[in-house]
Amino acid sequence: MIEVEQNIPIPEYRKGRSVLYPVHLLEPGDSFLVTGVTAEQLGTRRSSLYNIFYRLRQDHPDRRFTTRTVPAGIRVWRTT
Repeated sequence: MIEVEQNIPIPEYRKGRSVLYPVHLLEPGDSFLVTGVTAEQLGTRRSSLYNIFYRLRQDHPDRRFTTRTVPAGIRVWRTT
């Protein structure tokens, strides 16, 4: 039998998944490095990052980002 409970607070709604990359914390000129990326994963990881940039710009159209492949992985910069 299912027990009915009272006065249980509703958790706050969280849109989307947990934050994988700290893109929302970057100020113009800041960057972070995505490490542990193999040559086979470069396209997939970069595609994921571009998707994050696109979704973030829906709420913040003034923010711009760029990525570059570096020997240690993929570096992400906020440009504006």
